[in-house]
Amino acid sequence: MNHYEPAIAALNRELKVNGSDAHAWMWLGVAELAADRPEEAAVALDKAAKLAPEDVDILYHRGHAHMLVSKASYEHMLHVSPDSWRVHQVLAQAASQADRDIDAIAEYQAAIRGAPGQPGLHEELATEYWKSGKLDEAEAEYAQELTIDPHSLLATFKLGSLRVERGKPQEGKPLIEAALKENHNLPNAYYYLGRSETQLGNDSAAVEDFKRAVAEPNTDPDIAQQAYYQLSQLYRRLHQNDEAQAALANFLRLKQEAGEHQQQVFERKRKMQEQNAPPPSATPDGEHN
Repeated sequence: MNHYEPAIAALNRELKVNGSDAHAWMWLGVAELAADRPEEAAVALDKAAKLAPEDVDILYHRGHAHMLVSKASYEHMLHVSPDSWRVHQVLAQAASQADRDIDAIAEYQAAIRGAPGQPGLHEELATEYWKSGKLDEAEAEYAQELTIDPHSLLATFKLGSLRVERGKPQEGKPLIEAALKENHNLPNAYYYLGRSETQLGNDSAAVEDFKRAVAEPNTDPDIAQQAYYQLSQLYRRLHQNDEAQAALANFLRLKQEAGEHQQQVFERKRKMQEQNAPPPSATPDGEHN
């Protein structure tokens, strides 16, 4: 009946009697959302999610509430201090997620001008440089991040990986190993460690690293695909033909799956564009353009 306040009052009374009712917490959050109080909704839905972490409805409403809180926070930030370094950082992150790398670089540079010693900014800028193929600039920014925060796990790992990517395994491998000591589950780390061992001629060690890379559940699918290709080449050099064929088959399988996924994404985008396209306009003689 759209009477939100009585509903909220009733739900609060229910929760005083039974505070472990996940769905009561969920409906309290839904009612708070309907009453345009997303912060209060987020609190209630967080409690619901703790009680029922696998409930899809709760997760949906919780995500929606936090999205509204985040949106309001960023809008207030823009209003209060439109040229602060935090605003530039947020704009850079948004541009990065949209694959607008040039815009992201410009915004990160503006953020750094406002807060040159802020941990994290140089690492984020370095990653954008890497994505854009500006490897000299990327390496310099990762190194700068480590002068600001010598314990930055991401900067250590990414600088090591970039140096391996640039054919400098002697410099890259120790950094990757140092990062892995801090976090054994660092995504994609064993792939780049395997690359460094391959470049150093340590084929057996590289095989173990690539096997670990494809076994890790958090390895990026594209990285797993490349790891299987590397394994196929290494096994061939080691005269392990059966293992080489199996690795190559896995590489081809992942490559095909990636192609099918890209095609599905393309088809979804095409259908969305068709659905959102304006209807054809009629000409004076009644024909459509």
